[in-house]
Amino acid sequence: MKHTSVLLISAALSLPASQAKVPENAIEPGEAPHSSNPILPGYFADPSVVEFEGHYFIYATLDPGGGQTCFDELTFTDDGLIAKVIPTHQGPELVQNRLDGSFIEPAAITASSQLSDRHAPERATDDNYATRWVPAADDVTPWIQIDLGSSRRVNQLQIRPELTWKDYHFTVESSVDGQNWTVAASFLDQAATGSPIIVESPPTARYFKVSSPTTIDSMTQPSIFEWQVE
Repeated sequence: MKHTSVLLISAALSLPASQAKVPENAIEPGEAPHSSNPILPGYFADPSVVEFEGHYFIYATLDPGGGQTCFDELTFTDDGLIAKVIPTHQGPELVQNRLDGSFIEPAAITASSQLSDRHAPERATDDNYATRWVPAADDVTPWIQIDLGSSRRVNQLQIRPELTWKDYHFTVESSVDGQNWTVAASFLDQAATGSPIIVESPPTARYFKVSSPTTIDSMTQPSIFEWQVE
């Protein structure tokens, strides 16, 4: 499906970069997609194309209005056609070095379950926004836990869920021994939305756990692209 989309874009945008027209309301770097900003027609056009400082970039989104999973630069042939796009993990320089020296790499990450090998808990800490952790469909009390290896004082936790528009109900707990837990943040009464969801100044701890209440259906099931500790 993605290859078909790219071919359609090539036909629609077969102009040299210097002649391509970019609307004034085109998406800005870091801005969440919305209905009025894709260069390509359609609501949350998948994929979408943006221009930044004379360069053109293509990115795929999860409809409706979900997270950005790939971001790569467009190049043009001498006759003005878009050259073949080869998706990469690291993306162009514009989006590289997300994880600078301020982020802590966990010693281990575990979860109550996983939907498949492609949705294992380590997918939430691989610095790849095209992979994610998802619990098993029959897991009614899913959780995912990070082990820092030793008790650490951290500045914040950054949780990037799959869908930015979705209401997520969960708690973030901390522990020094993995047995006794303290609630660092609760989004049970007032749901969290957007990305990243940030928990500022959590307690000094070795372990952090994100726990969801009893799930009702697929719309309440947690799904995390990335969980970063700073």
